[in-house]
Amino acid sequence: MNRKHLIHTYLPLACSLAALVACLGAAGGQPLEEKAMPLIVAHRGASGEAPENTLAAFKRAWQQQADAIEGDFYLTRDRKIVCIHDATTGRVADTNLVVAQSTLADLRALDVGAWKGAQWQGQRIPTLEEVLALVPPGKKLYLEIKCGPDILPPIKEALTAAKLKPDQVIILSFDKTVLQQCRTVLPDLKAASTRRSSSSAGPSCRT
Repeated sequence: MNRKHLIHTYLPLACSLAALVACLGAAGGQPLEEKAMPLIVAHRGASGEAPENTLAAFKRAWQQQADAIEGDFYLTRDRKIVCIHDATTGRVADTNLVVAQSTLADLRALDVGAWKGAQWQGQRIPTLEEVLALVPPGKKLYLEIKCGPDILPPIKEALTAAKLKPDQVIILSFDKTVLQQCRTVLPDLKAASTRRSSSSAGPSCRT
């Protein structure tokens, strides 16, 4: 897949994210300079080809020259951070578990690739640490928090260990409390809301 096709595939999301991050004042975040926004953002990785939010999808996105990836993250019962879009696993696995009520071991036992095709069988729910380890120098991760602010301290620990530059990770959340607490726990990171208020004329980003 060439870069022209990638731009056509991912640019709408990139534009939505750019508009959101440029208008953070009302959402409690910090504005990003427009020139710093990536051109191509792979939503849940290269999710059109590989199973969403898996290491295979993120690796494929980097192979396709994406400038950034977007992933969704929850905190497990044993306070590990996993990458999955839904609060339950039923859409991408044969067993339906509630992520927040399950341990990392419970979740890692699930196959979250087979639904996309036999070639993806055996893909597991990745941890935040695994996703961070795939981010190349100069590339970015849009880290969408799908749960409450309890996830912020573990995120800080993971980011400290990963040693990525602060401008390589942008926090996204629909939760105003998460964004507010992010300024205290992760003051060096930019943060944006994925929720549009009824009084806002700006674009929403459904992720």
